[in-house]
Amino acid sequence: MRTRRAIPKPASSKLPEPDINVTPLVDVVLVLLIIFMVVTPKLAQNPIVNLPSAKAIDQKQSAHPIDVILKKDKTLLVEDAPVERASLPARIADLHRSEPDRGILLQADAALPYGEVRNTFADLQATGTRGVALKVLLKKQ
Repeated sequence: MRTRRAIPKPASSKLPEPDINVTPLVDVVLVLLIIFMVVTPKLAQNPIVNLPSAKAIDQKQSAHPIDVILKKDKTLLVEDAPVERASLPARIADLHRSEPDRGILLQADAALPYGEVRNTFADLQATGTRGVALKVLLKKQ
């Protein structure tokens, strides 16, 4: 019988090891993270109302105002909850009692008649809160 001899493998015949480069993946993920960080606050702003624009905006306002939204169809939202016009003063008074330092920020659609916005503004002023502000956008020149 013949014996078989094992053939030694040469030292240079190692199989190539896969090397995954994760740098491009990390770059793409970081870019997406930055994009989402920039876009998310824009999504948080209320797109329900098309705000009017003004040439100058008063930057002084309370840190966490009570948000009152008057939509184009004349429906009212207080803190994102629908409210009837008749119960608006009571709802604002309840919120004001719990946090008296909060002002009111009225966001009214630009397509509404001036009288409708002014009547809502007057109703909010009559509640006796610290201050009522009208949210507007800066007019581009």
